[in-house]
Amino acid sequence: MALCLSGALLAACGDDKLPQPEPLSSATVEADLSGIEDAPRAAKAALPTARSEYRNFANAWLRVKVLQLYAAGLIALPAAAVAATLNQQPTLTGGKWIWELTALGSTASLQIQRTDVGQWKAEMLVSNSSVTDFLWLEGQYDATQSEGSWTIHDPELSGSTAVLGIDWSYASETEHTLTYRNIDQSSADVGDKIEYQRDGNDASVVFTDASDSDSVARIAWDATTGVGSIEVPNYNDGNKACWGTDFKDTDCS
Repeated sequence: MALCLSGALLAACGDDKLPQPEPLSSATVEADLSGIEDAPRAAKAALPTARSEYRNFANAWLRVKVLQLYAAGLIALPAAAVAATLNQQPTLTGGKWIWELTALGSTASLQIQRTDVGQWKAEMLVSNSSVTDFLWLEGQYDATQSEGSWTIHDPELSGSTAVLGIDWSYASETEHTLTYRNIDQSSADVGDKIEYQRDGNDASVVFTDASDSDSVARIAWDATTGVGSIEVPNYNDGNKACWGTDFKDTDCS
């Protein structure tokens, strides 16, 4: 899924000469599943129909799919709106870059401004027949684009509209972290957390259930070879279970 979110570099000149923002890496919103995304279809088969030799990976993949569901269900639409809006010609007004797009009866306005030294704030506001200047997406990040956060809001909710919090750090395409937090106060799963980390070839995802501190699932894999493991309380008696380069079950070394 191609995502385009805007970042900005700290200017050494006045607000009326701020440089046009540069794009941020998609790693600030979505996890990189390199190494396991291209596993054979048989290894990704839905449980309990998965072939016995792929049980460990199939159990891990079932949980990793939650990451993709977050991306498809909550992130994809506002991210696509940001990407489309960034194709428009921006204006610089009062130290704030503004991109606006009107289509199908809706207007989207992406606004990026400098707050404190080294910090930038981004907002996506949407207006249509149902809402006016609804804050759909907001975020802040440092001038080096090395760390920041996003909050996604749902216009269908009343009261608190925030549904997903994203905290991220980014050094390179192979060194970054991403944390999804369920902050939807109307959800039974509020407080649940998914933490993704990429450290060289080592990739991992940790799932934490806010309602059960003992229910922590950890999946780890090599982003090049695909070799990996799963540790989860309700599988393999809670013991680590592994797979090899062919994604078939193997002993953990």
